[in-house]
Amino acid sequence: MEQLLNLMLIGSKYIHKDPGIHKDFKHITLDAWSEGSEQRNHVDSLLEELKLQGKVVHGHNILDKRYRPKVQDLEELLSWVRTKVLGVSGIHSWDVLNEMLGIFPDRWLLAVLEEMRNLQPNSLLFWNEYALKNRDYWNQVMQLAEIAKQRGILDGLGIQRHIDIRGKLPYSAVTKPAHALECHLKSWTTEKRLVHEINRIHELELLCHISEISIVCFPGQEDVAQSFLDSLIRIAEKAGSWKATMWGVPIIKVIAR
Repeated sequence: MEQLLNLMLIGSKYIHKDPGIHKDFKHITLDAWSEGSEQRNHVDSLLEELKLQGKVVHGHNILDKRYRPKVQDLEELLSWVRTKVLGVSGIHSWDVLNEMLGIFPDRWLLAVLEEMRNLQPNSLLFWNEYALKNRDYWNQVMQLAEIAKQRGILDGLGIQRHIDIRGKLPYSAVTKPAHALECHLKSWTTEKRLVHEINRIHELELLCHISEISIVCFPGQEDVAQSFLDSLIRIAEKAGSWKATMWGVPIIKVIAR
């Protein structure tokens, strides 16, 4: 379990707020390259600090749909990628693409992966996605991932697991016993589908990263949320997932109605 779990730090703010927050995690996902990160200027010192502590760092991310560069052609995009990772070393793995299907032409995405393979030859390269529930979208991701794997420019796929229980359970139900809520929860969980997609990824000989795990719930639903989290970790472990990444702390976020 120790090798499976990973903690995602958003920029450097978590470490600055609580220097011990990541002490129990050997593997750290560092969100310091997204265009939306407020702490990018501190990435060099933060990365050096993590490496001195013996942490294994996963870089997040190079291309993100929310902060995509305004470029006119492929060469301009590749130049932008080169600038972004200039001088960066010691990153064990990267989320090169984050929710990028359909944002740029497919051949551009493949070209970015190829460029990153050349720029960071010792790093594992991942594509991180959220839209598992959209089968058509996900199947397109899988098809392009297979092409990238065949070209030797992709090592794994990430499946994001942002879960909001509040939208699935009526607020009046939060006072019910936990076992009743769990029964309600089973009507919408996609554990079988998740296992199926993990297996599909492995069939392509790609690593599977269960990424950005976070659960939002109402007060009174904490036991259900914890049960869901435990189940998700068991699935990731049993299916042989590469890593399971906690999206900051606390993982279970209780939001009052």
